[in-house]
Amino acid sequence: PHLFKVSLGAGCWRRIAIGGDASLEELAAAILDAFSFDPDHLYRFSYKDRFGRSVEIHHPYSAGDFDSASAAEVTVGGLPLYECNPSSAPAMQ
Repeated sequence: PHLFKVSLGAGCWRRIAIGGDASLEELAAAILDAFSFDPDHLYRFSYKDRFGRSVEIHHPYSAGDFDSASAAEVTVGGLPLYECNPSSAPAMQ
């Protein structure tokens, strides 16, 4: 699994573990649920690719407004991330 530390600011964060076959839409749902947000929030994921270019992946409802992929089409395992070893990962909070 992949382990993410998601923060809303100082002192407000959660760790979320999710498999590589999960879509970013599923990751977004887990994040929103972890913070007790309603699922009607739009979201965007962004990262730097190996060439240093910014890549954005948007909520399926807004992806058409941008030249980017939809979070429903991109899997966590399809991103340039490091996979963690669950036995060495910190405890979930």
